[in-house]
Amino acid sequence: MPRWSPMFREEVCVVSMLLRRCSTAANSATVYRPPYYRKPHKHHEPRHMLEEEFPASYSLHSVSSILLNAGDVSGAGVRLFDYYKTAELVNQFPTIKEKIDFVSPYERPWTKAEKTWRRAWHPSLMSTRKAWALPLVPKYFDCMKYYQYITKTRIVESSLDSYYAGLNPPIASYEKAAQESLFAILSSDRFETEDERVSAILAALVDDAIYSVVHNVPRFGDCRIAYDVQSESFWIRSGFMFLYDTKPIGSDTVVRNLRTATKFTGDDRRKLGELAFVSRDRLAVQMRTREPLSPLHSLESEEATRPLFPEEVDVTNDVLFPPKVMNLWPDENPLWQCPGYFVESEETHVVGRVGAKSLYWLDEQCKYWDAPPEESWQMWEESAKAQAVASLFTTLCAQAHTAGFTQYTDITRPFTSQLILSNGVYFMFAVGQLNTIAINIECDGFENPKTNLCQLENPINFFFNSYYREWQMYRSYKSAVYMLSPDAVFFLGDLMDEGQWGDSSTFARYADRFESLFSTSSNEPEVHVLAGNHDLGFHYAISPYRVKWFQERFNRTVVDTVNIKGHHFILVTSMALHGDGCRFCYEAEVELEKLAVELNCSIQKQCHSNISSRFLPFRRPILLQHFPLFRPNDNECLRDDDFDYDDKTRNEIYRSGWEALSQESTLFLIHKLQPRAVFNGHTHRGCKKRWIKPIEFWEYTVNSFSWRNGNRPSFLMATITRENVTVGVCHLPCESTVLYIYAITAVTLVFWMLNRAHTHYLRMSNKFRHKLWTNRETKLR
Repeated sequence: MPRWSPMFREEVCVVSMLLRRCSTAANSATVYRPPYYRKPHKHHEPRHMLEEEFPASYSLHSVSSILLNAGDVSGAGVRLFDYYKTAELVNQFPTIKEKIDFVSPYERPWTKAEKTWRRAWHPSLMSTRKAWALPLVPKYFDCMKYYQYITKTRIVESSLDSYYAGLNPPIASYEKAAQESLFAILSSDRFETEDERVSAILAALVDDAIYSVVHNVPRFGDCRIAYDVQSESFWIRSGFMFLYDTKPIGSDTVVRNLRTATKFTGDDRRKLGELAFVSRDRLAVQMRTREPLSPLHSLESEEATRPLFPEEVDVTNDVLFPPKVMNLWPDENPLWQCPGYFVESEETHVVGRVGAKSLYWLDEQCKYWDAPPEESWQMWEESAKAQAVASLFTTLCAQAHTAGFTQYTDITRPFTSQLILSNGVYFMFAVGQLNTIAINIECDGFENPKTNLCQLENPINFFFNSYYREWQMYRSYKSAVYMLSPDAVFFLGDLMDEGQWGDSSTFARYADRFESLFSTSSNEPEVHVLAGNHDLGFHYAISPYRVKWFQERFNRTVVDTVNIKGHHFILVTSMALHGDGCRFCYEAEVELEKLAVELNCSIQKQCHSNISSRFLPFRRPILLQHFPLFRPNDNECLRDDDFDYDDKTRNEIYRSGWEALSQESTLFLIHKLQPRAVFNGHTHRGCKKRWIKPIEFWEYTVNSFSWRNGNRPSFLMATITRENVTVGVCHLPCESTVLYIYAITAVTLVFWMLNRAHTHYLRMSNKFRHKLWTNRETKLR
């Protein structure tokens, strides 16, 4: 072909555009995909310009004096070139929409310009490439592992307490608002379906939560709430080459013949075993903000590269199936990209912080499956987890796409979101983290060990959970008082969930509940109560009204003293030890100074007439308060099995004034009171610490008394004499142990009842046979 011919000039321009050396602007009319590279590259001198596109820069090692990459050795080199070339083209598009359109698995028709310059070595673009649609509700009852595989999402079933550590939500005011919303929704007749009612409940719960904290957390005033949210995304998952495997009749050998096999629906036209998937999800409500959510872990951590499944899972035989086996069908609708908003809308609040999804239709699907009673709960739970995986991945994948990342240009930062799933009775909480969307290629020379993560808790029935754990505290307290017969009981604070937010009626309701749980029929033992941050609030949020309510209801001042059999106890409200000169702190400092004077004169046994002699005969007092004394973390505590030595969060840093007293307040208390022992709580972890300076004493931090705050609740039993303070830890049964006992008891009762029924049946059967035989003999006579 002459170099001056128009055809030659046109072909040069086309190849240059593929290499992005032309100056043509990138837009939807001039989007060019890499040519057809199914056949392996032949290593010889290039015969035309297309073969020159295999640059030596991809070479990794030398084989027979020819530079090859790891993929070329196995024949997958052209696939790698295609992948990296596509990534190069994607990065050159100026807008996010063009990038999304370019990597969309839905193939587009030829443009007029492409038809003009098409050559023989270009493949003809096929019909629209279908994507397999994930249904809103799983259509197959054993799909959790399959959903994990196609989204490359690892499931971690564990508590989210560590992720939410340090947060103190306004439970009291939220509880009141939620009750009013639930009453209004449940009594309303405006809903046509129960699914709408459940969605309305979820939306109301999210709204009430935001309104309960927005005045104290200003950034929530800038969030955006959307209802009945469309969350939609596409992705491509590799690993389906087995779909082209066949086993000839009469043979045990599996044959993979790509040349004659028909392209599987949803696969690339080159038969690469890379299926396109699309999920069109609906969320009852979604809250979006400008700032990203804190990740569960970094992309560089080991958590981001943990295996998708445990070693015992046989992925080939137990997970990988054709999509139709899981009742998936090709999608027929146009493909959009919307993590709650559309990319063209120029939305500024692009972070889906939390979403809520109704599981009502899952209940209906489970009724349709009609599983045996012993399997129905497990089936529902696994299907709900599969929905959590699919919903979180859909939103996060779409969010990554709208941020400019694609399956060819993988994400460089994690995307995290939260999800609440409920059928109106059971609630499931999940946090998902997207670590990679480059899950569309698997070949030699390309390794991506990253996996996505979905951490979720088991379904919770809040109504049962609340009453069950309150009953546990009630029975444990009654049993402890009956068996140990103490002289006095001290509650070291946090009698309520969140007293700082409630009004007077809410405070009265919580106080009534506390007294109903921990009251006794007689005046023994003495019961003394201290205020905690959940009763009055942290220092910055304390209201004089709430202090007054607490003092009047429980007869407790900011600093108080109690004398039991000659032993002196000083009760201090920890939130009044901030030392900033506020009215509350000033009152506490004045009282402590007065106590210091009384203690000093009691030591000398010569108190002035205007000074109280309540500490005579003198014994060093015992200090009780809510906050621990100053310590950086619990690593300073004695490594004792009774004091939670194996807690994985012991090294968490304590913030001064939040998790522990400040160093100044601690030294002030020790110098003024010189205690012989100190008791406190607040951290929900046990601790025993020995103080040497400025004076010698032991500090004891008691664990929570409720299963709600841990699996191992406990209380302290102190024996106090003139010379010593001996403290023992009394553990309540672990909640898991109690549940195991219930389960074993239930199974034992079932077996006992079956045995009794069987014995009764045999007795009645023998009696009937005997009677029948007797009647028969009578007739024969």
